[in-house]
Amino acid sequence: MEMISARSDHRVTALAALARRPQSRADLRAMTGVSQSTIGRTLRAFEDRCWITREGRHYEATQLGAFVAAGMQELLDRLETEQTLRDIWQLLPDEADGFTIEMVSDAGLIATGSGKTTRPASGPRERSNRSSERPANR
Repeated sequence: MEMISARSDHRVTALAALARRPQSRADLRAMTGVSQSTIGRTLRAFEDRCWITREGRHYEATQLGAFVAAGMQELLDRLETEQTLRDIWQLLPDEADGFTIEMVSDAGLIATGSGKTTRPASGPRERSNRSSERPANR
């Protein structure tokens, strides 16, 4: 996701893995592709925040860490939805029409013959000439 920096990718991956089950440093390095020193710094930062505990050679997310990991995943899912909808946003109905983003959060897109993605694969119809009435911050 473009808003999550490359410096954060391994942290998100590591914390999500630790929330699923205990992991060793070697496991975390293999799934993140970072150096031993980077994973060490990451784990220390997680410990300082009380997001993980260590038992022997394995680390595991605390309840607080699992909560943070779930929040990170929700944010990533929302950013993915935003990227998907960005180019067709002006074609979707307004909230006043009863439309919510959740209605199309897992919709696919199809490309027109021109190569531009302009319509949802399923879901709301194109709006009439009201698109110029939409506030700029929508």
